[in-house]
Amino acid sequence: MTDRPPTVLDASALLALLRNEPGADTVERVLDGSVMSCVNLAEVLQKAEQHAVDVEGLEYDLEALGVGFTPFDTPTARSTAELWSSGRGLSLGDRQTGSPFSAAGLAGVWAHSNTRDDLFDSLRAREVFATSGPRIAVRLFGGFDLTTDDLAAA
Repeated sequence: MTDRPPTVLDASALLALLRNEPGADTVERVLDGSVMSCVNLAEVLQKAEQHAVDVEGLEYDLEALGVGFTPFDTPTARSTAELWSSGRGLSLGDRQTGSPFSAAGLAGVWAHSNTRDDLFDSLRAREVFATSGPRIAVRLFGGFDLTTDDLAAA
């Protein structure tokens, strides 16, 4: 086990590792101490079965490599269902990862714009935040010369 915060693996990450796709080396480096929801594990096992890949005992192999699994219980089922909204395109596993009862938490990036280049520049500059506990409230700074009337209008 490492001293870094756990990496949350989704089905795509583990499938990339199993198929030796681009990014597999990155996933392999973070396995020890990472977590994955049982819903995402089910998605991996289903995809492997669909492609006739033998994954007998895969969950035990992953646990031996330091991967922990988060259960999918009744409170998690409720919060996962509440994250659904038409048109968002999130899979069940991705919604469960975003559940307030899951081990995933939330992360954000402060970027100049919502472009790939700006997002990666911000990640490299560590202009990020994350929480796995209570949800944070974003506060913005408006300037030094605010009056009482300005504050009351806000």
